[in-house]
Amino acid sequence: MNSNFGFKKNFKKKNLLQAPFSFAFGFFVDFTGQMLSGLNPQTYTSQFILMILGIIICAFGATIYIIMDIVPNAPEGLNLALSERLNMPFSKIKIICDCLFVLIGVIISLIFLGGVTAIREGTLISALLTGKLIGLFTKWFEPGLKKIAFNDNDEKQLLLNEAM
Repeated sequence: MNSNFGFKKNFKKKNLLQAPFSFAFGFFVDFTGQMLSGLNPQTYTSQFILMILGIIICAFGATIYIIMDIVPNAPEGLNLALSERLNMPFSKIKIICDCLFVLIGVIISLIFLGGVTAIREGTLISALLTGKLIGLFTKWFEPGLKKIAFNDNDEKQLLLNEAM
């Protein structure tokens, strides 16, 4: 019996780049946080609108790197592997995993803190909405993005070969 469950043959070597890409991603998250540090919404409505805007931007960014087959960050790499292995759309796997992670967070918070502290409605909305938006964005933008990125016309191939 094969003990690698078929993962070895499907492993993409580019996924080894997840660690350095995670550091770069962390840098840009910190950089963006510094740039937006002056933004301090005071009302619940403005905080909610800002959260929804952030979810939309993150979902769009995730859609781009998934469609373009760029090295994903670790959680999305897990979601992509599960999506491929279970033959389910990435967006559905994303919702399931995010909700599972929220549930695990709630359980850990209850056990160690005696109550749910840092997990609120925004966390749950994000877990439910991000995958749904990725599904919509994929449907809307995948053909155009793939055409831009993977069009095999001679001029693009010549430029690509010259760049190497």
